[in-house]
Amino acid sequence: MTEAPTHNNNQKDGVDKLNETKNLVKGLFQKIQDHRLIPDSAKQQLQNLYEPFLKIALQAPNLFAFENHQSRVFLEAACHISIDWLEVEDKGNAYIKKLVKIIDAITAQDKYDNKAFIGFQADLEKSLVKLRKRSAILQKREKEKQIGQQKIARAKLDTEKLLSEKLSEFNTIPEFTQQILMNEWTNVLVLLHIRNGSDSPEFKSNLKFVDMLLNLSHKQKEIIKLKKPYELLLTIYQVGLQQVAFNKHEIVQKQEQLLHFLQKVNKPNTTVKPNFPDKTSETISTDTVEEKISPEDIIKLSRHQKSDENLSSKVNSKTSDNKPIAESNKPVSEEPNQTSSDDKKNKNAVDYTDIVASLKIGTWFDILDGNGKRLKAKLSWVSPISGKHLFVDAHGLKLLDKTTPELVDGLTDKTIKISSKI
Repeated sequence: MTEAPTHNNNQKDGVDKLNETKNLVKGLFQKIQDHRLIPDSAKQQLQNLYEPFLKIALQAPNLFAFENHQSRVFLEAACHISIDWLEVEDKGNAYIKKLVKIIDAITAQDKYDNKAFIGFQADLEKSLVKLRKRSAILQKREKEKQIGQQKIARAKLDTEKLLSEKLSEFNTIPEFTQQILMNEWTNVLVLLHIRNGSDSPEFKSNLKFVDMLLNLSHKQKEIIKLKKPYELLLTIYQVGLQQVAFNKHEIVQKQEQLLHFLQKVNKPNTTVKPNFPDKTSETISTDTVEEKISPEDIIKLSRHQKSDENLSSKVNSKTSDNKPIAESNKPVSEEPNQTSSDDKKNKNAVDYTDIVASLKIGTWFDILDGNGKRLKAKLSWVSPISGKHLFVDAHGLKLLDKTTPELVDGLTDKTIKISSKI
């Protein structure tokens, strides 16, 4: 009869102890929930530790007796790390994924393991350190990108100013000359300005090309006395074009065009047979008089041009007699029937020029490769210097690049198609 009260008291003490433990654990996690600095996504995951910590509290009576109990040290560290995580760029939520993985491991424990909690804390801290390093790299890249964009903008403005000053020295400038200066040679100068600066020997030597071309674009009486009057100019032209991603065939073609034009200016009513290696050229007639345009109109047009075709049409509208651009400006034909087929191709390509100029980053394409296989490619970047379009696959890896003319040709002959989705 005397044992019954003792048993009831023990049972009551056990219930009271269980309730007290529950209240202590509940209060611990309520503090976490009420903490204003811990991000909600981390709070949501940390609340999943309530049941595991209740189990630990029942197994280890000293959990609340010692603040340095490893499970409590881990929980406090997880809260601080979660707060620090807010300052780190983590678009993929790598930290939360790591936290979930650790919480799952704690939940799976049958018995409290002190060493395991030390390891959990170390893993969580390493995760934050890794994210900080990655975030620092991304921030550095973004800063470098902004600096690069500012540098490009400044280089473009400086180059335009220098060209404007040189063009203003002439009353009229041949349309062929202004296309070279305001297109490919502007790109050459901008690139050298960015790489070496406007005071560098590289930039200054290529700027001299502008003076040479402008002078030779107007008839020079003394030019016939020179043995090779255009050799230096053509060499500088070649080296410059190589720096802005022109291939060998394109460079030879442009050198021929420039040579034909200069010989026409300084030796009118004659025919010339330029001799460039690795290419057979037909005799080019130079009877057509080159149209000219004022420097002010050249600068104005260059600011608004979207493509070579748009610029040419605006230049033609400025001239008094509305004659077409001189035929000698066209590439030399390699085959008898090449001219007619190229003319048809150019007529069709005009329809796609504006489309290519207005393409947005992220547009998807179906591109037929050399093996007849269709590739899914996304437009990732357009070079402000060379105008080349960079394409990547669905994983962001580079597939290929295309110039504006190549894109226009591909859209014309259907080897390249704009895709509405991946």
